[in-house]
Amino acid sequence: MTILYLVDGEDESLLITGENLSALLGVAPIAISVSDATFGLLLYNKEDVAVYALHAEGTIALAGVPGLTLSGAVELWVNTTGEQEVDFGDYGEVDYLTTSNTFALRGTDLQFAIDGFASVSGDLVIVIEEEADERTVLVTAEGVTASLSAGPASIAITEAAFALALFSDGEDTSYALYAEGSADLTGVPGIGLSGNLTAWVNTTGSAEITFGDFGTIDYGSEDELFAFSGEDVELSVANFVTLSGAIAFAKSGDSIVAAGEGVSAGLTLSDSIFARIEGADFGLILSETEFGFATTGGSFAVSLAPLAAVSATSASIRYTN
Repeated sequence: MTILYLVDGEDESLLITGENLSALLGVAPIAISVSDATFGLLLYNKEDVAVYALHAEGTIALAGVPGLTLSGAVELWVNTTGEQEVDFGDYGEVDYLTTSNTFALRGTDLQFAIDGFASVSGDLVIVIEEEADERTVLVTAEGVTASLSAGPASIAITEAAFALALFSDGEDTSYALYAEGSADLTGVPGIGLSGNLTAWVNTTGSAEITFGDFGTIDYGSEDELFAFSGEDVELSVANFVTLSGAIAFAKSGDSIVAAGEGVSAGLTLSDSIFARIEGADFGLILSETEFGFATTGGSFAVSLAPLAAVSATSASIRYTN
């Protein structure tokens, strides 16, 4: 560690640089730690007020929120000087992008996980917001990937806009997560997923959650929620059948399960040769060794033009690997 006492005319400052810094940022009992970091710290008086700036690069971890983990390389940005650019001597000059007070962590390819549910990876920004007596750890990002996985199989939301809020009253913690992007399914040959999906996670007991500048999200219920869902999702199964409609996905043990209502399912060769079910209920299970789905109810129609047309008031489809 290097400590320099700097004098420039009547201005005095203290500059500290070094390696292997450990720092904590959070809202008790939530703790975000940065360890093994290189850092620069500048302290001085500005108009008889003590101000400081800190920049560090190291490894991140999250503690104090059961079931949540965070890992990867991160930069710590702290600045109360009112200056956008701060010179840390030999450590270098840092542009904080704003003159406002800054308390933020920015990470490239960070990995965030909710045990037993989903994981998120991407470039995340972590800030602490304070309003009255309430403090919130807020994580936001663009272009992240959120995944539900069962062995090699994964339901993913790609290129997603993402927000996570961690709340604490000093003793208990809760959190809410929202992500919206493109649907994808990997790890199961011949099975495809397209459309848009949204990730909904809420343990706060409130139906509406404000994620700072990201906006306010209405979860529709105060109940605890862990789900991926889409209003117009399309699932294709090899050359067998295509299903589309409103479908929700969740984890159950080591499997991914899905359910939907008003789903359409069909095999279409042309506008006049097809077999379709409309308005059906839908269920799916996906694991490392199993893939299967079924539809029940709904109306059924077959066209074999110019040969014949068939219809029924109820039909079902079942598929297993």
